Amino acid sequence: MKKLVLFLLSLNAFASIEVVTTLPELKWVVEQIGGKEVKTKSLLNGNEDPHFIDAVPSFIVKASKADLLVINGMELETGWIPKVIQMAGNPKIKQISKGYCDASKAVEKLAPIENYNRSMGDVHPAGNPHYSISVVQMKNVATTVFKCLSTINPDKKDEFKSNLEKTLARLTKLHKELSMKAKSLKNRTFMSYHLEFAYFYKDFNLNGAGTLEKIPGVLPSAAQLLEKSKQAKEKKVDLVLAGKTNPKKYLDKFKEITGIGFVQLDLHMTNEHKDYESYQHALFDVIINNVNTSK
Repeated sequence: MKKLVLFLLSLNAFASIEVVTTLPELKWVVEQIGGKEVKTKSLLNGNEDPHFIDAVPSFIVKASKADLLVINGMELETGWIPKVIQMAGNPKIKQISKGYCDASKAVEKLAPIENYNRSMGDVHPAGNPHYSISVVQMKNVATTVFKCLSTINPDKKDEFKSNLEKTLARLTKLHKELSMKAKSLKNRTFMSYHLEFAYFYKDFNLNGAGTLEKIPGVLPSAAQLLEKSKQAKEKKVDLVLAGKTNPKKYLDKFKEITGIGFVQLDLHMTNEHKDYESYQHALFDVIINNVNTSK
């Protein structure tokens, strides 16, 4: 009996932490910090709009087997992740459990709202949740993930700490590289369709001139597009930034009215990106190429 107990304990010691994340870039962070100690799956592949997702059976199956669930937080997944957790029936990942990890915990949140009401549209009281596009904020995410993994497996804390330091160094190097690229954008002005680029602007001190949406999450009317077109011309906007899931017909109409070009970008890592660095460099390269040919 004693040998059996020791055998089972030894198996547990070598067992990987089963991690499920909501976004691919969170999966990347977990893999960097966890190394060989984690097996990680992302519920989304980066091509979806995480605001509008259903709690599909495949999500529930993955969540039911997880030791740790890592979410973006700040209400980004509020329409579906609570259902996934409930239907998975996995006590390890309930919100009060140590296997529930809100990656936004240490994020320097932009635009929190104290007196929220539904007339404000698709805004988030906790602040703008689109921080994963920010290299700076992903360093804070890495620190949070380190703490979550260390809580799940304290015996590996030193290993996770070493991996954290390497990851922070990579992200610092990446920010320096992108800052060099950003110099060519310093005298440019951007609008965006939605609020996804606020952290991006802040990271590199770029000029943002608002959004095409008058009310977040509400399709702009013809009158609102005309109003926004006047603002864009007054502020001498060079390019409109949008996600690939944003409705193209409104971007086309805005270009028709103003003559200002637009580019639809990956707002999250996809299978085309081998790591977060390649994702960020690709994002920058597309913006730079388009801002030079937008008019």
